[in-house]
Amino acid sequence: MSSRKHQSTTVRRLTVVGILLTAATLVGGFTGLLHAEGSGGHSGHGSHSEGAAWVNGAYDLDWKVELSPSVRSFLTLTGEGVIRRADQVDNDPALALTAAGSSPLIESDRGAALWPNCTQIQVTVQVDERIPDRNLALDATRDALEATSRLSGLDLVDGGQSTGDTKHLSAPALNGIQVVWVPADSAHLIGRELGSAEVWHIEDHRGQLTIIRARVLLSTDILANYHAGSAGEGRNVQTAVLHELTHAIGIGHSADEASFMHAEFGAQAQTTIADLAALAYAGSRSC
Repeated sequence: MSSRKHQSTTVRRLTVVGILLTAATLVGGFTGLLHAEGSGGHSGHGSHSEGAAWVNGAYDLDWKVELSPSVRSFLTLTGEGVIRRADQVDNDPALALTAAGSSPLIESDRGAALWPNCTQIQVTVQVDERIPDRNLALDATRDALEATSRLSGLDLVDGGQSTGDTKHLSAPALNGIQVVWVPADSAHLIGRELGSAEVWHIEDHRGQLTIIRARVLLSTDILANYHAGSAGEGRNVQTAVLHELTHAIGIGHSADEASFMHAEFGAQAQTTIADLAALAYAGSRSC
């Protein structure tokens, strides 16, 4: 079975670029970049089209997190406690997300590429042996993973940590996310990017794009340039990691400058109502 590889990357401004790769089981690829606000980071792989639209998949909306009334209202879901706009189209979360500037990482006319929410996703963390701040890297990753799992409802479980040489990386395990902290000058990163998130997906027997593995690369420049903080609450180490992990579960950039998923990693970098809704949607793909 062939799979497609989508890649998302970190530099000092959050941008997304497309890349086509060919390998034994890879048909295509995608890269999204994180840059700090105001930097001139770039990639030579060509641009991914911004403004991709969400589409309600036939097997989506199996919510695994409790949606607050404000999130339900944002998603145009009906029911007790919601506030309905007079002009809204009821029960169309994809339309609401797209209108708010959220985007899927990978789109199709049958829905975005997402993880099935019955899958246990093993998350492994590897820290390059040349990185002195190993504990800070592990703590930040743990915090961001907890936030990703809590907000999406996806079953992200600890697959173990290791330290070693990151020059040569094996493919992520099936049903796994491989998180790798690398030196700032790593050949895995382009133009001093702060990191990257690669996503492999297939079309399953139902015709749905399904993520089957992912890799997140994180540069030591994140540790050098940002302080520790709370994931999704400002420009800090945990939020930078959360941005890439959010790509790894199928979410693209946001047009909202206040969002931590905006293409510019600006001073706000907050978790907006649209971000909460997108994270919940990313965990709603039934099996």
